[in-house]
Amino acid sequence: ILAVGESAAPVAHAGDTVEIEFRALHIASGASPSEFDSSAGRGGPLRVPLTDGSAVPGLLRGLEGLRVGDVARIEIPAELGYGAPGRGPIPG
Repeated sequence: ILAVGESAAPVAHAGDTVEIEFRALHIASGASPSEFDSSAGRGGPLRVPLTDGSAVPGLLRGLEGLRVGDVARIEIPAELGYGAPGRGPIPG
């Protein structure tokens, strides 16, 4: 967690739906990070149901336990994303 939000806010749990502002970056060894998705590019926050199949497992795991206003860096390895080949614009 990079910045703590509202300490009195409830913690996000499996089954909840959360709204997130995000920047998705691909960080390859020895290369500069490259953005491949963002809430700004989508026109606003993304609603994410914290249920299996709604998003990649790494994102679901990373969002659980956060509170309103928390700023977090969630690193998702390929095996908790779309695997080594990736999917569309999302790299492995």
